[in-house]
Amino acid sequence: MSKKRALLPILLFFIILYTLPAQTLRKIPYSDPVYPFLDRAYSLGWLAYLPQIRPYSVAGVLEWLEQIDQYSREHPGAVTLLARSQAESFRQRLINPVHNLKAEWNGSNFASLDFPLSFSTNSRLESIDDSYLSASQSFSGQISFGDSFFMGMDNWSSAVFLTYERAPFRKFYDPLREDYAIYNYFLSQGTGEFSHSHPQLYLHTAGETDLFLQANSTAQTTISFNLAELSFGRESLSWGPSPLCNLSLSSWSKPYEYLQLDIPLGSRGAFTWMTGVLQDFEEQGGSDFVQKLVTVHRVEIQFLDWLLFALTESVVYSYRFELAYLNPINLYYLNEVRLGDYDNKLLGFDLIFRLPSSKAYLSVLVDDWDFGEPFSLTYYHNEMGALLGVQLYDLLPDVMIHLEYAYMSHWMYTHKDSYADDAHNYNRYKHYDSHLGHFLNPNAHMIYLEIARDHSLALSYGTSLWFTQDGKGTTGGDGTIDDPLNVSSGYLDFLDGTVESNLDWTLFAEYRLLKYNGVIKAAYTLAYTRNLDKTAGRNQWDNIFSLEFSWMTY
Repeated sequence: MSKKRALLPILLFFIILYTLPAQTLRKIPYSDPVYPFLDRAYSLGWLAYLPQIRPYSVAGVLEWLEQIDQYSREHPGAVTLLARSQAESFRQRLINPVHNLKAEWNGSNFASLDFPLSFSTNSRLESIDDSYLSASQSFSGQISFGDSFFMGMDNWSSAVFLTYERAPFRKFYDPLREDYAIYNYFLSQGTGEFSHSHPQLYLHTAGETDLFLQANSTAQTTISFNLAELSFGRESLSWGPSPLCNLSLSSWSKPYEYLQLDIPLGSRGAFTWMTGVLQDFEEQGGSDFVQKLVTVHRVEIQFLDWLLFALTESVVYSYRFELAYLNPINLYYLNEVRLGDYDNKLLGFDLIFRLPSSKAYLSVLVDDWDFGEPFSLTYYHNEMGALLGVQLYDLLPDVMIHLEYAYMSHWMYTHKDSYADDAHNYNRYKHYDSHLGHFLNPNAHMIYLEIARDHSLALSYGTSLWFTQDGKGTTGGDGTIDDPLNVSSGYLDFLDGTVESNLDWTLFAEYRLLKYNGVIKAAYTLAYTRNLDKTAGRNQWDNIFSLEFSWMTY
């Protein structure tokens, strides 16, 4: 082959880079209102297929918005006026993002620097002294070459003031979830220290005023090929049908480093593989960290207009090079059995049914499923998590109703061997102190109801109600993923032991300052907890008000 012919593919590559629109590979934050809008569009049939693997890229969202516009033209009156206005607003915002500093060249290449701000506060109305105040500043950089290459990062630094004796947070909503508390200064003691963010190391003095300086970051690099897309960076991924929280991978997790391969299967399916690096605590309640790995793959197909089916398989294993798990199309269950049961394997499926004006879904994930004893439920195999939900739309104009039931059996997400290797590396399904999957503990369940309305382009509001119950995990254990599983008691009854029950009713509203890219969120919560922290007779009422303002530049 001549040198000229050898250089031809390289030349064509750069021609492609320099002739396509910029920033299309950028992932969109989970807080963006385009996500519930696309859920609605898919449920009502405006979209033939919507991947259940998030976050979405700008390119994907723009393509789906175009499909919604085409459906609207072909079916006059099917898409409401507000929905058409929302679709156009999203499209304009994604095509013409606002940046603090930016540079463009050759029409399709782009670089930017941004400095978004965020302020939030939580307070218990019974005592204003029980408050949390956070001010955050981000440094964000992006560079894009057409729709073939994108690189970006967000680095957040936060100053957090704590004055509470009783934490002013809803259950599951503790905002102190950054990976590192870079510096903790205890105003009440006049001392400070550097520390990782394990909850036992916050050391907040109840009723006193403390200051934490914290940092967090996400990153993304994506390379697009004709038949696949390769991404790597740092993010919490969400795979599954629930808009609240999913079983295999959930956006509630702390961000982790990952490598992901996406392969579309025509226009009605997708195959995705991911491997990520996790951090965990070497000893329960300790402060030393060890690394471990997670590998997950998923295939989903829209078989019929009304039926989507997906299979998911994942494995958590010690920090080692294991070629069997790095093969995207390998069967991890068979390899885990061959390699030995120190590794934690999970297998699950999703079913999504599109019904008139609604979407129903069933999601099941089995932890350490034993094909030889598929119905033998013990502490070392066949643990299960399940979601059953429905989303109803337009029973009233532009109103969404979401009802979901979540169930976690004993020892779900845990592993029967507390110490998996010489490094004392737990292979439980978590990263730092956050669950990779659903936020519920093992031996727990939840009923969730949400009613939300899009009043206008700028304003949305609604209410939610949940009831959760959380029982013991092992005899004498606290029922969390951290419970060691070297027990011989066999399977226990669901919700055994002292059960913590939590009833939460919340009113919420969101107002978007469209002209200035600002968002104001407010919420009021009335909550009752019985047997708080699984202590019999310890009951508590909470009235919590939260307010957040954020200014995003893109």
